[in-house]
Amino acid sequence: MSQERRRWPQVGAVGVLLAGLIGGTAATAEAAPRPVVASVDAIVGTDRAVVVAVRCTKAARCQGKVKLTVAGAGTRAKAYRVKRGKATKVRIVLTAAQYRKVAAKKRITTVRVSAAGRQVVKRKVVLRAARPALRVRGTEVDVAADHVAQVSVACGSAAVRCTGSATLRIAGKAGAARPVRVAAKGVATLRFPLTSAQISALGTDGGWVGGQVRLTETTPERVASGTAVRLRMHGEGHDHGGSEGESAAYARGWTPTQYDTCTRAEHNSYAATGPDGKLYPSWHPPVHTRADGSTCTFGHEHGDDPTSSDIYEWAIEQFRAENPEAEGIPFGYGSEMLSEYSEIYGGGVHRHEDDPGQKVVVSNDQQMGVDFVDRYGDTQPLVCDHLIKAHQGSHSGDATKNNTHELFYALACNDGTKLHTYLMSNYGNANELHASCTRPFTAEHPEARAVQTIGSVLPDGEGGSRIIPTADCVEQYLKNGTENGTDTVDDRRGSPAASANSWWWAGYEQWQSFNSITDAEGKEIARFEPWFGLQNPSRYYVGNGATDTQVAYFNDLAWQSGNQQSWAPWRTQASGSATLIDRKSPKAWFNGAIRDAWITTTKVDNAEADTAVVYADPWGKNAKSTRSPASIRTYISRTDNTRYVTRTTPSVTNRSTRQHEGLQRKGATAPATLGFFYDYGTDAQGNSLGVHAPN
Repeated sequence: MSQERRRWPQVGAVGVLLAGLIGGTAATAEAAPRPVVASVDAIVGTDRAVVVAVRCTKAARCQGKVKLTVAGAGTRAKAYRVKRGKATKVRIVLTAAQYRKVAAKKRITTVRVSAAGRQVVKRKVVLRAARPALRVRGTEVDVAADHVAQVSVACGSAAVRCTGSATLRIAGKAGAARPVRVAAKGVATLRFPLTSAQISALGTDGGWVGGQVRLTETTPERVASGTAVRLRMHGEGHDHGGSEGESAAYARGWTPTQYDTCTRAEHNSYAATGPDGKLYPSWHPPVHTRADGSTCTFGHEHGDDPTSSDIYEWAIEQFRAENPEAEGIPFGYGSEMLSEYSEIYGGGVHRHEDDPGQKVVVSNDQQMGVDFVDRYGDTQPLVCDHLIKAHQGSHSGDATKNNTHELFYALACNDGTKLHTYLMSNYGNANELHASCTRPFTAEHPEARAVQTIGSVLPDGEGGSRIIPTADCVEQYLKNGTENGTDTVDDRRGSPAASANSWWWAGYEQWQSFNSITDAEGKEIARFEPWFGLQNPSRYYVGNGATDTQVAYFNDLAWQSGNQQSWAPWRTQASGSATLIDRKSPKAWFNGAIRDAWITTTKVDNAEADTAVVYADPWGKNAKSTRSPASIRTYISRTDNTRYVTRTTPSVTNRSTRQHEGLQRKGATAPATLGFFYDYGTDAQGNSLGVHAPN
């Protein structure tokens, strides 16, 4: 039985308190037997046991029977005997048939306790089958070269830890049971060394093979569950490099689609050399000019040209401190180091993201909206240069479940604050998004509504969020909404191209990062929280399937019934084609290229450090002056700006009237639209650059 069951006389989470309830007859003489039902544990686990706690009062001894009558399933009884002033637990085991009926439907059950041959207690309770507290986080498992499968599980119990055992079956072949012990509301990674039969069943071709994780819980309740998974050996996402000197990101690379005219080789010609000496993909324009003057298109863009940043050379110098041959911003370096870190220290966390989703943000001479006193005693406005590279993919279901995306962040400010880091950033929790149409613009929605999803095995974050369009937002504000609302309730309008305040439309997507760098003692020495907005994502979240999230596409709404058919851009799309335009075509308006950045102050508290250079793990933690394997070199100025930098989270009000936090971005390589958006899919004259999803 559960730990909760052993804490008599307290009742379990769903137990029914019956203390002092004497049924039917008037009180008897002092010496008469007086059994009292203290509690009934009404949750029935796979042991089929119902436990009734009986206490004896005002008698030398109580004895008799405890009888359960399960509605529609018959009776079960068991004798009891307990001394005066004592208590006992009577464990009654249901028949298999009774348990099946309870498992299928909650059952009203009558508990009768008799003493000296007559009934003295009668009470009704509701029996129900125990539900699993453990769940598998993510159903796709990549098996590393050591033939160990790692599966993340979470304990849903709020008060009691989850314990039990787990087994992994691959193509019907079972391995040894592994112990499970997860803290309440905690997460743990189970490691399953594969048997020779499982390795043989898995094969070496990288194809998916079906399997199952079987969890047998002992606490908080005895219950078993099975989750279907699929596994592969050395599959995509765990290829940690190609030829010698190539990163996984470079080896995986980019493959042209039917709409792209550039070659893979031309894409690779823009490679960067990372601080580890490996080749990485890097920034390139969406249109490539060949030596003969002809052009071709890549079909995706990477945002601002990093060389337009005032601190570009300084940023590259930081990479060159480790490798004099380093050149360019290496896309995928954070993920590469995370793979190395996981292989050395365990944890099984890997993250390899596609090339088109890598986006650069340049912000020169950014007015930060706060003042500081310089060394001469003069008050100065804080001005900073930012060079940022985030990953923001809006064409697939990845972000609807996965919260971890790599982030390069460099800044230099006129108060002496400098920061240069590459890390894995968590945007909220894994398997959770927030609905875009519930963003906190008004008192109607003080907090965005959380939506639980499935399919990720990544750890939860310390903060941040992913605000993503959902099917109910589409239904309410597009198919049945208005293009331009007239009050605060309607201000989440139906179209991204509305004539007024279209930034407030229901499909606007916003990724809110949270990043905290801490030293070996846990002290926070830097914090920064840039947000990344997206006006025309390709997909929106629909719901959860059996093992993964499901999405649909904004492009396709042009040919579906609803109010949106009368508004741009859907009206324009449908008028140009009577049949559905491929969502991956450059003709599709929803290509993820219209974006904005929310940039605010960065906190640095590092004045007492011995050095500005530290080495942190890929999560930005445990920063030390000495290098550890798979650590990332980080530069944090030996300064302290906490006296005047009191906020690192961007504001969510008066967005259209602010003059800082990303609104005036000198040096952007794409034309501004709507005052603060940049359409990276067109040139300054509005001509298409061939950009399409995935982008």
